[in-house]
Amino acid sequence: MSIKDFQVAIVGAGPAGLLLAIRLLQAEISFLIFEGRTREQLLQQQGRSLDLHPRSGLAALDACGLKSAVFAHSRQEGNGVTVTDKRLQSWFSYPGGSRNPHVDREDLIQLLVDALPAANFRWNHKLQGVDTDNSLLFRDGSRSEPFCFVVGADGAWSRVRAALSPRLPEYTGIAGQTFVVTSRCALDSPILRNMPRTGSLFSFSDKKAFIVHYMTKDRASVTLFQTDYKPPDRGAEIDPVDEIKRTRRLHEDWDVQFVRLLEHVDPASMESWQLHMMPLDFDWPVNPRCIVIGDAASLRSPFGGEGVNLALQDAFELSGILIAAAKAPANKRQQMLEQEVSKFQRTMLDRGHLAQKLAKDMQAAMMDSSTAPRGTVADWVMLRARYEFSFKSKWWRMMLPILDIGVHAYYAGVRLLH
Repeated sequence: MSIKDFQVAIVGAGPAGLLLAIRLLQAEISFLIFEGRTREQLLQQQGRSLDLHPRSGLAALDACGLKSAVFAHSRQEGNGVTVTDKRLQSWFSYPGGSRNPHVDREDLIQLLVDALPAANFRWNHKLQGVDTDNSLLFRDGSRSEPFCFVVGADGAWSRVRAALSPRLPEYTGIAGQTFVVTSRCALDSPILRNMPRTGSLFSFSDKKAFIVHYMTKDRASVTLFQTDYKPPDRGAEIDPVDEIKRTRRLHEDWDVQFVRLLEHVDPASMESWQLHMMPLDFDWPVNPRCIVIGDAASLRSPFGGEGVNLALQDAFELSGILIAAAKAPANKRQQMLEQEVSKFQRTMLDRGHLAQKLAKDMQAAMMDSSTAPRGTVADWVMLRARYEFSFKSKWWRMMLPILDIGVHAYYAGVRLLH
């Protein structure tokens, strides 16, 4: 069996699936990408800004030779963060820098799609399941040929994952919407002047979140989350105008600038969210011919900020295994896949579970507490610090208790001043 006989099916044309495909293309490994949406639907997505981390997501893009192209589309000072309460009282501010560039999701997807041959895409192919012979079954009743390896990069409600485990994501109790703002007067409003011009504003109070991200092309995204909210069923029709009115009522006792900003959102841009999470102990028996990566493997809420980064890291690391398998002698390939896929799955899930725990705890600090952010911001800062220090040497980790004391002492003083 030659390298040309090893064909990979990639289900899902998100960042992880596309990066995996680019790496396989560079190694001349045969692959097809199956995406349930049309190309136009995929590229029309907007309203989401991605924070790329040098240790994971950006490193994976760089290893594929895409770092320069990504930086050309990014806001290199875009990781500035301001955290306020509903009165716009600032509790945390970070001016940002160039190490963690922000890129609009639509720009990253466009860049990755353009790097791949059109012939390798199968658009508008909605997956129903994966058969025992590794062929793909589609909702229209059609079926693909069997593949040597199937990768599920198909997100939260992965149909590939269903072939590996019956477990499903669990609702976190938090739901909301994202809108895009293009109005010039809205972009010049006081609420946006309160944040770094290329960064993000996170406002928490009353178990609600009001999140604003600057985007390219003179736009900003507004995301609203609330707890204890039973949203409409997935796929149900929601009137954007009614949702805007509802969210304005929910924020009537917030600073008037929040309500005024909602007057300028584009109803047609609305994207509804129900935040789900895979159980922290999620795992499945190793299958040497099929695996899921990214959100399909370790779905978490967005409050930890690791989603796209770990997905890109998963894709890059898996690509090395598939390339080696394709080049291995036919009589060694199965054994190699059994060993390497098992090791990769364990590594992927371990780091995914760590990021899930971070997201869950940061979500609890700001969304589950009635005293947030005033009473919880110190814990929130330290959660992030502990996560980042876990990747550093033991000498850095030895500094954590001192940092913890300092951070809590600082915010105790800030609370006295306010």
